[in-house]
Amino acid sequence: MNTFIILAILSPFFFALMNVYDKYFIEKRMKNMYSYWFIVGCITVVYSIILAFFLDWRTITLKDYILPAIIGIMWCIQTYLYIRILQKEDAAPTTGLFYLYPLIVVGLSYIFLHEVISWYGYIGIGLSVLGAIFISLRLKKISFHSKAWYIIAMIILIGLGEFIMKVAVNNINAWNAFAITIFVEGLLTCLFIFRKDTRKYLSAESGNIHWLLIGEAVTFAAISSMYLAMSGLPASIVAGIATVQVLFVVFLERICDKFIGKISRDHYLLPKLIPIILIFLGLVLLTVG
Repeated sequence: MNTFIILAILSPFFFALMNVYDKYFIEKRMKNMYSYWFIVGCITVVYSIILAFFLDWRTITLKDYILPAIIGIMWCIQTYLYIRILQKEDAAPTTGLFYLYPLIVVGLSYIFLHEVISWYGYIGIGLSVLGAIFISLRLKKISFHSKAWYIIAMIILIGLGEFIMKVAVNNINAWNAFAITIFVEGLLTCLFIFRKDTRKYLSAESGNIHWLLIGEAVTFAAISSMYLAMSGLPASIVAGIATVQVLFVVFLERICDKFIGKISRDHYLLPKLIPIILIFLGLVLLTVG
């Protein structure tokens, strides 16, 4: 198993850890969404600037900034939708719904990048997506309150974002592209300081600064792992492997429910066994390819 495959697996693990951490924080500790998000944006900008000092920018042209910056804008919109969804829903079923997006990545990569993988790789992607969707069917067993267009928008944004990410790392170093993306995302988030309610709750939310630093460190690890994986693997493979995130979320939710605090309304593991097996088989087919 090569380094890029390991990074492609680590990325959904860190994203899953981020999902569960965010769900717990948003449900148990967050005072105000916009003050919370503003502080997160400030932390992201600081992290990106620190990283930028260790990178070589001499070969990076103005044109090279465009695609990573677009991803940053898209992720800012995604984050807004993501927070709104986690305020109302369990992390695992909702995350599973997002994993229709590899179909977008596969289609765009085939059309525009002429990216072709092995036939069993496509079967692996299909099995993983199917498993993630089956886990989301558990939403029928619980109350689902989010607006449907939130989910649809997330699927489109994630799919387009990962495709653009692959194009970006074909042109510049993955670390440089990553630094640009998170700087733009963080900078846009900082604009929420102009909201009155952001300023009103800022002092109360700042008491959670140490928790937010940890959360953003996990996010940093998740996004950087994905960028690095994209630099060495086809986008279709990275997107397919990413479906294992929902599997990680299922188990991390159970750990959180048992040892830290209840965040899930659907804690039954047995009904998720078949989807888990499908995701696992899909992952095996993708990694052996």
